[in-house]
Amino acid sequence: MGSIMGKAMDENLKKNQEFMKQMNQIVLERQIQMQNQMREKQMAMMVARSRDLFQWFGAFYATYAFAAIAANMKSKGKNKAMVAPLLPLTFILGYQYDLAYGEKMERMRKEADRVLDNESYLLNMPHGLPSFETIEAGRQKAKLDSILNKHTSGRDSCKAQVHGYGGARYKKFNSPEEAQAFVNGQDSGGFSNYTSGGQSSYKYSWDSAQSYSSCYSNETPQHSSHYSYQHQKKYTSGHRSSPYTCSSRQYSSSSTSSGSTYKGFEEDHVYTDGCCRNNGRDNPVAGVGVYWGPDHPSNVSERLPGRATNNRAEIHAARIAVKQAKEKGMGSVTVVTDSQFLINGITSWIHKWKKNGWTLSDNTKVKNEEDWKSLDSEMQGIDVKFKHVPGHRGVDGNEAADRLANEGAMKIMQKKSWFN
Repeated sequence: MGSIMGKAMDENLKKNQEFMKQMNQIVLERQIQMQNQMREKQMAMMVARSRDLFQWFGAFYATYAFAAIAANMKSKGKNKAMVAPLLPLTFILGYQYDLAYGEKMERMRKEADRVLDNESYLLNMPHGLPSFETIEAGRQKAKLDSILNKHTSGRDSCKAQVHGYGGARYKKFNSPEEAQAFVNGQDSGGFSNYTSGGQSSYKYSWDSAQSYSSCYSNETPQHSSHYSYQHQKKYTSGHRSSPYTCSSRQYSSSSTSSGSTYKGFEEDHVYTDGCCRNNGRDNPVAGVGVYWGPDHPSNVSERLPGRATNNRAEIHAARIAVKQAKEKGMGSVTVVTDSQFLINGITSWIHKWKKNGWTLSDNTKVKNEEDWKSLDSEMQGIDVKFKHVPGHRGVDGNEAADRLANEGAMKIMQKKSWFN
């Protein structure tokens, strides 16, 4: 019984295989027929085009020949220059007639047959037919080119953001981890922290063959450093805030609850932060965060209108904080930020910018001029101090302001906001 069932199944399998073979053959034949019909239609269009061109050229030739011969006869043979072009035009007319109505197409077909039969080596593709190996090699090369172009465009974008700011530096790293360590102030490549007097000293010992490049800035920890706007203390490190994106930031769990203890938080201190997703790339969105305390009614989380950059967000976050302090009737306020760029710009660089008419040493305009002016104007009539804290190091107020900025970047623009 089992052998009978096995034979039946084998027969059905063979029938199915035969049926599939026939179906594949029919499909293949139809594809060939369709391609041949398309070829025939294309050839017919080419022949029709040749004949139409011959008719137009023939009409032009006849008109010109009549006019040239008539002009030559009228001048009694003195205007031979009019007849001279008829010789090359006659050859062209003959070629067009042969192509349109003669045997030129047939001669070309015979020559093609001869090439296929006797000179097939002329038809070989450069480097032979494509194979899996060559296709994969091409794909890998395209992927590598894309990465290199991305790094090149990233460097150009970085240059555009730091151009014009004193002390801005390009750095190279062997890995993204080294770059992030530099941002976090944990650089092991020879970077030395600035001194308590506000001056900076830098030592670099980087290998010239490093492959990763970035324009990250170092945010070094110095909790007790204050920067007074009125006394105009000089801080000359020249570093700006880091242009990393919001999505890459890490948050401390100690600031997630409104009931957590915020060490060192004082009533006249306000934490600010700016955030920009896709900073320096396509479709950036920026947000500002102002943090006065847990569940404080003055906390701000809004999207930044206009040009979205991390630096503009940092400036406007500070501006909003100062504006709020003035509206509260406060005589002084301390803005706590992780942006050394903001502190340097508003306490040091801005005085030289004003003196030079908001023009840099290379005769270019200061970037974010209107933003700096708005912050500077808001600071009139109140004693504003700036305090630097390291970013993403578990400083609760900074972490909370960072979260507010991230949330603001994802919000839609409101009709009533601190930017209206």
